[in-house]
Amino acid sequence: MNVTGIIAEYNPFHNGHRYQIAELKRTQHPDYIIVAMSGDFLQRGAPALIDKYTRAQMALCSGADLVLELPVRFATASAERFALGGVWLFATTGLTNTLCFGTESADFTRILALARLLTEEPEWYRDSLNAFLKRGLSFPAARAHALPQYEDLLQTPNNILALEYCKALLRLDCAITPVPILRNDKGYHDQGLDQPYASASAIRSALLQEECSGKKQGLSLEACCGKNQGLSQLQSVLPLDSYRLITQFHASAPFLWEDDFSLLLHHRLLSEDHNSLLQYADLTEPLANRILQKRNDFLSWSSFCRTLKSRDITYTRISRILTHILLQLREVPLNADPPCPLPYLRVLGFRKSAATLLQKLHAAAKAPIITSLASAERQLDAQGLLLLREDLHAADVYRSVLTARSGKLYANEYTRKLLVV
Repeated sequence: MNVTGIIAEYNPFHNGHRYQIAELKRTQHPDYIIVAMSGDFLQRGAPALIDKYTRAQMALCSGADLVLELPVRFATASAERFALGGVWLFATTGLTNTLCFGTESADFTRILALARLLTEEPEWYRDSLNAFLKRGLSFPAARAHALPQYEDLLQTPNNILALEYCKALLRLDCAITPVPILRNDKGYHDQGLDQPYASASAIRSALLQEECSGKKQGLSLEACCGKNQGLSQLQSVLPLDSYRLITQFHASAPFLWEDDFSLLLHHRLLSEDHNSLLQYADLTEPLANRILQKRNDFLSWSSFCRTLKSRDITYTRISRILTHILLQLREVPLNADPPCPLPYLRVLGFRKSAATLLQKLHAAAKAPIITSLASAERQLDAQGLLLLREDLHAADVYRSVLTARSGKLYANEYTRKLLVV
C-alpha cells in the first residue's frame, strides 16, 4: 500500500494546498494521503485563524484521507522541531512510504546535500556559524552567512522546511522517501490576492484588514460576521469547499489573532519569575531578563513582540516563546531516537472512503490510536499523557478566547465528535 504524508497547518486551506495534493496524486498515485496538521496554535507563534476541526474538514474535502493532530509541543516549535515532530509522527504510523512537501527550488539535489551537511555539522561550519552569532546576528542570518553557497536555499520558508524535513528523515533513519513538489503559488510573504494562488499570509492579511475596518466603522462582531464582507474577495483563491467552510465558520464565530490572547498572555507573564521563564524552550537568560523588565509596559501580544525584538532574535521566535509561556509548554526531555515511536496518534477526522486506512493504521501503528478521549488516559504512558494534556490545554485556551469574543459556547475536546467526511 502506497501511503503519503503531508505536514501542514492549512491556515487556511487554499488553492496552493489543493494544487499540492492534486499534483501528488497525478505524479505519485498514492493509495491514501495522511496529513499531520497543527492544532489550534501554529509554528509562527500565533493562534490559528479558525479552529483545527474546520481546517481538517477543508483538507478532507480537498483530497486528504486522514488528518492526525501534530502535538502542540511540535506545532509551535522552531522549524527544526516542527519538522522532527511531523516526520516522527509518520514514522510512528508504520504505514507511511513517502513524505510530500513544497519547495521554491527545482534543484532538490542541492537541498539534500545541504540537509546532510547540516545534519553532520562539520567543524568548519560550526566555527563559521558561531563567529557570525558572536557578531549579534540571529540564527537564520548567521547560518545563511556561514553557508554562502546555499544562501538562496536559506532565504525562503518552504525550502527551509524542506531542509528540516530531510534532516529529520536522516536523524530518525526513516524508511520514508521525500517527494518534493515545486510550488507554483506566490511566496509566503506575498500580500497580493490578484492571482489564484495567493499565499496564506495574504489571505489572513486581507481578513485582518477587513476586521479592522469594521471595528473603525463601529460594527459589532455579529454585524462583521454576518456580512462576511472580507470573504467575498477570497472566492478566487480558495477551493469551493474551503470557501464554504470558512464562510460557515465566520457566520457565527470570529477569526482569532494573537492580540485576542493578550490579556491571558499578560496574566501569565505577571505570574512568571526568572527561574520559571528559563524552563521554556528557546528562552535565553538575557531574553528572560528583558521580559521581566518590560512586562509592566505590556500593551498587546504583537506590540510586546516588537518591544522584545532585536538584531539577534526575530519577531517570530519571540512570538513562539510567548506561545510557550501562554500554554505552559516547558522544556522536557523527549526520547526521539529510533525506533522509539511518538507516544500516540490522535485522529481529528477521516473520509468514509478511507475507513480501510484507519483499520490498517490500528494494526500497523507503533503507538495507541486515539479516536476517543474517554479511554485515552488508560492507553498512554507518562510521556504520552504529558503531550496529550498539553494538546487538550491548548484547545481549551483557544476555545476560551473564541467564547469570550463571540459570547457563545463551543464543544470541548471531550464532547466533540470525530470528524467524518
